[in-house]
Amino acid sequence: MELKKLNTILKTFETTPAKQITLESNVVKLHIVRSDAPANTISSEPNHFNLIKENDKNESNAYPKNTPTHNDIISNEVGYFSRFHPKEKKQIVKLRDTVAKGELVAIIKSAHIKHELFSQVSGKIIEFLVEEGQPVEYGQPLIRLENK
Repeated sequence: MELKKLNTILKTFETTPAKQITLESNVVKLHIVRSDAPANTISSEPNHFNLIKENDKNESNAYPKNTPTHNDIISNEVGYFSRFHPKEKKQIVKLRDTVAKGELVAIIKSAHIKHELFSQVSGKIIEFLVEEGQPVEYGQPLIRLENK
């Protein structure tokens, strides 16, 4: 992971109320925990963050798994959630809309960069799990879809 990207992630994490985040790539899994949160960690910076490099993929997730009746659209970034298209100033999707796999459903704003979030599955939107402007973590469920 590039140091510049890691610094951006840490600065964004500082502005959120989240206690911990997990970042995963094909090569490494990085778990970041606030120093005031209880954890078995190695201190990277005094009184700031604790970083753990993990290669164990069997760690239990903090969020519930998909069920046979619904799937969740998961955040692929750390930042702030937005349902509004930045150029058109209108909602991208609404409650009870049907979305297809690969369809744009939200924007995650991070360090003045707008990252588009696409649906990983098809289905009908039955619930927004986060509100407009709310900080979100990597891997956090954002939108719940009813399976077809």
